[in-house]
Amino acid sequence: MSHLDWTIIRIYLVTVVKIIFLTGGSSGIGRDCAKAYAAEGAKVVVAALDEDRVEGVASELGGNHLGLVCDVSRNDQVKTAIERTLSRYGKLDAVHNNAGIASPSKSLHETTDAEWDALFDVNLKSVLHTTRHAYAALVASKGCILNTSSLVGVIGQEIHAAYTATKGAMNYCPEGDTVADACVFLISEKARFITGHITHISGGAELGYRHPGRV
Repeated sequence: MSHLDWTIIRIYLVTVVKIIFLTGGSSGIGRDCAKAYAAEGAKVVVAALDEDRVEGVASELGGNHLGLVCDVSRNDQVKTAIERTLSRYGKLDAVHNNAGIASPSKSLHETTDAEWDALFDVNLKSVLHTTRHAYAALVASKGCILNTSSLVGVIGQEIHAAYTATKGAMNYCPEGDTVADACVFLISEKARFITGHITHISGGAELGYRHPGRV
């Protein structure tokens, strides 16, 4: 194989490496997704609030990846995080909006305005922030946006009124650790014709919930 052939191969490998901006990637499903993306050869930017956890997962993933402390409810912090991502990697292929909070566990009439606003700022407004600042880069790379939600966004839950509302608005419903496998697929080229689709990754969990009016 000639030197030119090797050069072409190296250029091809570089161009197919995906750069993924992942919010809430320092624990739980987000951490699982970060590890799964890295295992597939992607470079992952983990943006989350807890500094110790961010540093921990970044160290676990390795030097090709990036951990950023970022409050996704703050437009200015998301803007800075996206700018740092583009400065380091020069492109962005996917944004995975995974950050979310569930507390407080209250019925609608017990939820204060401040609690409602906090949940919407983190769980839903953060999607506006990442999309706003990543949009141009995603257009350039023909990239994609993936949103993680919850099963309660479809079937509801009486003691999580605000949380259910935010997840219903996002309307992508994962459940369990195996969600990382689906996320890898949805960001890959194999899923390039899947768009605007609600994917239930529940393991049949919805079968165990009692629906209103059913016995």
